[in-house]
Amino acid sequence: MNAEAARPQQPDSPQTDAACDRWFETYRDGPVQTRWTSVPLQAGDVAPSPKLIDARTDQTVTLDRYWANGPAPVIFWRHFGCGCGRERAARLIKEMNLYRPLKAKVIMICQGEPERAQTYLQANLIPDDVVVLVDANEEVYRAFDITDCGPIEVLFDAPDEYLKRDLDAGQSLAKERKASGMPLVDNAWLLPAEFVITENGLIAYAYRHQFCENWIDPRVHVAAIRTARGDFDTN
Repeated sequence: MNAEAARPQQPDSPQTDAACDRWFETYRDGPVQTRWTSVPLQAGDVAPSPKLIDARTDQTVTLDRYWANGPAPVIFWRHFGCGCGRERAARLIKEMNLYRPLKAKVIMICQGEPERAQTYLQANLIPDDVVVLVDANEEVYRAFDITDCGPIEVLFDAPDEYLKRDLDAGQSLAKERKASGMPLVDNAWLLPAEFVITENGLIAYAYRHQFCENWIDPRVHVAAIRTARGDFDTN
């Protein structure tokens, strides 16, 4: 087992146990919200700004405070048990070298509670200057029109029993992952998404993943941030 996998991704707590139970329930029941019933939020729309808990301080904050002084990338994370979340963390560490010179406040929104989020942040070396907000009830995910996917989008390279959501296979995988320190937790189907929000609270760019590892090129975020700022070379 490599060093990354050896670091506990979640604390040993009743909250983690409940999150593991929820993962299996969502795996068993399948995705719930896979279609939009109206046009989803897109560039030019006003970004929702609900109250959330800051995982680092345990304080309740409003989302719009983080783009009040300039454009901000908002990254909606996959569940804490997802392997592609660890890869997204590694990518984000590198991307911060692009965002910091632009003085863009990066916001990470995730499922879970502050205690579980703190363990995950430490395990994946999420930079301290990333704002981390928790949305245990998925209210903000839904407010930004982020939908569920199905086995095709997250289990496309898995054996057929997972594509069919075989319950024995799901239980076996959950047991194996928990023993390795990387338990499967939270909503199995909620896809990631990434937005750039302007200083006046409008969506400058919206990117919703079509499958689990459908990474965005960070240069798109940089272009959106610079465009929102009007930061163009005048020479």
